[in-house]
Amino acid sequence: MRFPIIPNRRIWYTISLVLTLASLASVFALGLNLSLQFTGGTENSYDFASRPDVSAVRDLVIAEAKKFNDAQGSDETKIDIGTPVVLPSGEKGITLRYRIADSKKNEAYADFNVKLRGAMETTYQAMEMSTSSISPSVGNTMKTQAIWATIIASIAIIIYVAWGFRDLPKGLNPLVFGMNAIIALMHDLLIMLGVFVVLGYFFHVEIGPFFITAMLTVLGYSVNDTIVVYDRIRENLQLDKRAHLDKIAEESVWQTMARSINTSMTVIITLACLLFLGAESIQMFVLALLVGVIVGTYSSIFIAAPLLVTFKAQLIKKK
Repeated sequence: MRFPIIPNRRIWYTISLVLTLASLASVFALGLNLSLQFTGGTENSYDFASRPDVSAVRDLVIAEAKKFNDAQGSDETKIDIGTPVVLPSGEKGITLRYRIADSKKNEAYADFNVKLRGAMETTYQAMEMSTSSISPSVGNTMKTQAIWATIIASIAIIIYVAWGFRDLPKGLNPLVFGMNAIIALMHDLLIMLGVFVVLGYFFHVEIGPFFITAMLTVLGYSVNDTIVVYDRIRENLQLDKRAHLDKIAEESVWQTMARSINTSMTVIITLACLLFLGAESIQMFVLALLVGVIVGTYSSIFIAAPLLVTFKAQLIKKK
């Protein structure tokens, strides 16, 4: 069953605008729940004979931090662990993560970790299996590298798409294809980010290096899907140079619709199986990919192609 896509582009733009603005609002209102790799902090793994409720463990950690600070003689030795993240791990384990707000107080945080280990052993007969830490300075470096990776990838995609569509019919600007592809990609990444901000606020899902890897992967996947649609538009423009762009875009989208949906569904089914049946360590990475593929498929069909019609004035070079 066919329905008009290009003529109804304002509907798709409205849907995307609402989702994008909601994502941006969630970032400012709820904040990013960054992993220790970005913020710096400590991660401890405990094993229990019978795993306690994670909320009770979180309350214990907060209470121990308060007791530790109350016992300190000066502000220089007080610590700030933020909101600790407590997650089930394996059959009877728990992973505890808390931030290190000031790298100059490493000794104080080490003392707190010793007292916390004692409290866990006394209260729950827990055994600490491992502990690891990362400094805030390393976390800031990783954040900077992640931002630059996304910027460089976006610029490279614009150049690649513009170069790939350099043989457009005379009078058409290939750079517009690249710019529109990036607009669609930014739309995908912002919605991905918004979803994970909400998950982080309500379910303590963290944004870490795996999320950045997923974002860059989605960049590649989504632009590939967009290029398929754009390539068909180019072919149809070359076949009928007198046809209106909106009619060519509409026909091109429907000619590639089955291919886009079928390809995406095979990926979505595979990712869904990994999400529910795969290892716990990759679940959030898989979830990010799943959200990105779904949003990327939508944008390739309902955003990228309509944008060419919207920016028709910029697409046609002035003689």
